[in-house]
Amino acid sequence: MDSPPPGKVSRDPSRTALDTLRRNRAELIEDLRQQIASGKGPSPTCLTRLNRLDEAATALGSLEPNRKRATDLIALGAATLVLVALCLVRLPHVPVDVTLRVTSLHFDLLPTTATTLLPGEAGQILSLKQAIVSGIEDASPEDAAPGGRLELNAEAVDGVNAAGGKIDPAVRLYAIQLSPGSKFSVDTRIAYSGDIRGLDIAAQGAAPIEAEFGRVIRLGPPGQKVTADNTAIRHITLRGKTLRFALYPAEKQHDLAVFRNTAISSVAFDDAGDSTILSGAAHVGGGGLSVPLRPSDLLIVRSVKPMVLRELSLRDGQLNVVMSAPEATAVLLGRDSPKDLRPSLLQWLFFHWPNELYAAVSAAIAAWLAVRRWWET
Repeated sequence: MDSPPPGKVSRDPSRTALDTLRRNRAELIEDLRQQIASGKGPSPTCLTRLNRLDEAATALGSLEPNRKRATDLIALGAATLVLVALCLVRLPHVPVDVTLRVTSLHFDLLPTTATTLLPGEAGQILSLKQAIVSGIEDASPEDAAPGGRLELNAEAVDGVNAAGGKIDPAVRLYAIQLSPGSKFSVDTRIAYSGDIRGLDIAAQGAAPIEAEFGRVIRLGPPGQKVTADNTAIRHITLRGKTLRFALYPAEKQHDLAVFRNTAISSVAFDDAGDSTILSGAAHVGGGGLSVPLRPSDLLIVRSVKPMVLRELSLRDGQLNVVMSAPEATAVLLGRDSPKDLRPSLLQWLFFHWPNELYAAVSAAIAAWLAVRRWWET
């Protein structure tokens, strides 16, 4: 058999042999054509040789489809593996925004360089119908908290006195201060007192927690009618490393914003393994979905970097939570086999570059067909 022409490198031995047979066959057919054109009959030797070349070419040609199918299967397998990897591998971290209505919430505050003030509105004074504080270690004045527990109630007044002006009988909450540089754990839940709903806050930390209240007291002899002239505000300061507050807003107050834009390290929407979520939604960025949450849905959000408690408030007797995790490393929904809400790499690609991804896939297919055609020739 003839060797491959100079400058050509054999890519496949069977392909090289088949090309050589086809060249020899073409040369033999040309010789037979010249013999017939010159008036000579075809040589029996040439016919026998042509028949053998046809048989050999047929035998080698039967191997070519198998080679093509094997190459296509390899390419299809590689594409399938890439697609499966894009579907299974999820982003290491995603932004998450959560808006929930819950019955209770637990979170850990990050140490800060400034004093954390509650309520979350700077300078806001909350008007309360009732405030109950327990776990008190130190109080000023000293007789304000016998037994480590103090109950403050709004003063009862006889309407409005025209001469003395209007009296606000509510208990004032000036601030609950968390010392800088220390970690604090906070549990919040709905508090009940008769038909009134309030907010129960349990704060615990290595450094003391300080709370400052104000209550209306009567001046002068007992029994006289309460007016603005014979009343005053008594300031009470309470301290303790583990304080529990039950705060019941005054009737005229509908919203009680406790935390605003507070950095937290962890958050839990469950109580002893049971979900505390009533309703809400989790918005997962990076190509994820907006997932509505129903009662009993257990949501788990974890992040190595700080999360932000945008707002924790009591509104219309319900505990509302707005939270953001810029780089959540885990967003799970469910109990026994929780669903990972982080988007896959394929979802992320579709979300950010849908047109570019379509163009890239089309170009890859076109390139494969071109390479396959070049390989065959």
